[in-house]
Amino acid sequence: QAFPGAGNVTWTWRVVYEGKAPGGDTWANIRTQVAAYPHEELANGARCWCIGGMGRGASFWRFRKGDMYEIKPVDIYLGNVRIRETGAMPPVYDIVNDAAEINQILTYIIANP
Repeated sequence: QAFPGAGNVTWTWRVVYEGKAPGGDTWANIRTQVAAYPHEELANGARCWCIGGMGRGASFWRFRKGDMYEIKPVDIYLGNVRIRETGAMPPVYDIVNDAAEINQILTYIIANP
């Protein structure tokens, strides 16, 4: 996608982040917000990663426009990153106590743009 006013510089959606203060919103609202940004911009079949943060919590989703569930929860299952085929909410990882799981998910995102 062209970036207005930047000549021939282009960009592609890869990660969307929405952060809130502790108790500032609900996780369901954060999910709705992170899904709205790529839904408006991406073509069918295109994907990007979505990260929501609130206080010390972080949740992760993969967005793919046109899928039955466009925004899918990402979690760690049996030691591996898993993208679930459901509209359910992902777990909330604590940035202090769950740093290893968060690192594993972020490493997966980097390896799978």
